[in-house]
Amino acid sequence: MLWDQPGVVSLIRVDYAFWGIMPPHIHPDASEIMTVLEGALEAAFITSSPENRLIKKALQKGDVFVFPKGLIHFHRNVGNSSAAAISAFDSQNPDFISIADTVLGSNPPITIDALLKAFQVDKNQSSHKMASSSFRILCILLLCCSIAFGSDPSPLQDFCVADIKSPVMVNGFVCKDPKLVQKNDFFFSGLHLAGNTSNAVGSRVTPVAVAQIPGLNTLGISLARVDYAPWGINPPHTHPRATEILTVIEGTLQVGFVTSNPENRLFMKVLQKGDVFVFPEGLIHFQRNVGYGNAVAIAALSSQNPGVITIANAVFGSEPAIPSDLLAKAFQVDGKIIDQIHSRAVLTCNLCRVVVLCMDIMEPLIVAILSVPKRKTGIIETSSRWISHIQFDLVNSQIDQCFNAAPLLVGSKVNPVTVGQIPGLNTLGISLARLDHAPWGINPPRIIHGIQKF
Repeated sequence: MLWDQPGVVSLIRVDYAFWGIMPPHIHPDASEIMTVLEGALEAAFITSSPENRLIKKALQKGDVFVFPKGLIHFHRNVGNSSAAAISAFDSQNPDFISIADTVLGSNPPITIDALLKAFQVDKNQSSHKMASSSFRILCILLLCCSIAFGSDPSPLQDFCVADIKSPVMVNGFVCKDPKLVQKNDFFFSGLHLAGNTSNAVGSRVTPVAVAQIPGLNTLGISLARVDYAPWGINPPHTHPRATEILTVIEGTLQVGFVTSNPENRLFMKVLQKGDVFVFPEGLIHFQRNVGYGNAVAIAALSSQNPGVITIANAVFGSEPAIPSDLLAKAFQVDGKIIDQIHSRAVLTCNLCRVVVLCMDIMEPLIVAILSVPKRKTGIIETSSRWISHIQFDLVNSQIDQCFNAAPLLVGSKVNPVTVGQIPGLNTLGISLARLDHAPWGINPPRIIHGIQKF
């Protein structure tokens, strides 16, 4: 199995007929967060042995529920009409294992005597195909104590509900005592309610992250509702810890993201109701309502706490403020313009666009080479027989030599040492760069997505 890397996410829509069910099943590679679009659902999951505890909740339109990775779970329509829901997963390929189909319909079939012994039932109660409804229900109830799956990385427990009030500081949150965990730790209500878009940008984000659902702690997934007034925007921003997948519920949106230097390529698309678009982790992206009515979108993010950096607010509204002369040099404008921007409480969409075009610096986006049949994470893997020490060296890098950065507009120069210069760095998660600065030269405000800098 190829493990998913940080920043992966996917989305599905589930439709239910009157009293229709999504039978008990497992996603071995993903946690799931679900929100009800229409109707009333009953949702539940079962913890692992020895407790085999059923955590069940009735959901209405706008409610949200979480299913931890690898646990048996199900949902069913308990309303008087059809129902619909959207589910997001922290995997690009979460897989689906239906308990009844897997156990009773395997090819070749599991031997009858093995199943009879596993479920402790009499042979006369089952047929050759073991298709009776009573036996299927028995399988569903008992299998939760006999199935285990490997995933990446393997959780050490079923869940780690956040103890928000704990004074202990860790990466994430300390686990709540499992004995004190309740169904409401996996539940949020209100995502059907429209957000107040009466603000300067004409949009409102309603997050459903670990702060709203403590049960999301360690599960690597979250959700948000975004409301847009006519021609409202969700200004250029980044999520430093998450990829985002967005689907339009109502209206028409124009969305886009910008790749990093040196290309700064804009990928932009107009979306209608039901369309889906992906924003890669750490890249600057935006949305705006280009319709004549209100618009609504649901976004799933591949982190329990994805973070958000609104470019305009971060650059021009930091506390304390970035010096105006530095920003004037970074954006190549007169200092008076920067002072004017600083003096305003809210930036216009045009200024946000300036930031999109100018803010990145010298980290090229590396993507898979689609024309090559065999693909791996990162750059295409070289056969081990062709690897030599040269692929782990950098000869004539000039990294020890000073570069005259004075003639450059910003007065600085970056000499990178990444996988493009040392192929052996592929998948190793680290790189290096030399920065030369002329007197009063700057390295302009920018984002290095997907990494930490030391």
